[in-house]
Amino acid sequence: MRGEAMKLTCDRLEQMGEPLGEYRALEFFARAGDWQTTVYASKVKSLSAWEIAPDYEMDLKRNLPGAEIRIEDSYKLAQEKCYQNAFEFIVFDNPQSVFGDYCEHFEALPLLLQLMAKQGLVIFNINRRPF
Repeated sequence: MRGEAMKLTCDRLEQMGEPLGEYRALEFFARAGDWQTTVYASKVKSLSAWEIAPDYEMDLKRNLPGAEIRIEDSYKLAQEKCYQNAFEFIVFDNPQSVFGDYCEHFEALPLLLQLMAKQGLVIFNINRRPF
């Protein structure tokens, strides 16, 4: 279902004239990259996929060829100078609750000021019925 929602979102953005092909994208917690990232990966200029769990590295490389894959804590990566103002398209896909020490959507909001270029799009996936 997530892939379908992302496809509808990308289709709508393109209909609205958003130049996805010019955007540098970030999947903040990529997991295996197969839920929704594969839908927009070919539509954007570049893709960075960050995932903390090393178990997903091979899946990410297989599912997102050509993407910059980083297996580290996304919050720490966001502090690196090379990622300041680096993205125009950021996707936050929150787990059903807190992940480790983080609640992805809320604790990541301040990082947007560092990561986001002058303008762009941020997509927050929200599950209205998580349980």
